[in-house]
Amino acid sequence: MWLKLIGSVIALVGVSLVFDGRHVAKKYFNYGEENIATTGVKSLGFLVAIVGAILMML
Repeated sequence: MWLKLIGSVIALVGVSLVFDGRHVAKKYFNYGEENIATTGVKSLGFLVAIVGAILMML
């Protein structure tokens, strides 16, 4: 039960990183190449969401 709860919170964080990637990149990574930072944040969010989903399946 706790593993599913933790996995769902991790998946929620990952999905929010995917959908709010540009806002997060503007706020925390303020340098010239915003598109590269946005791609990195969205990729990281995708991987975090996958890890959360795997935890929910266990």
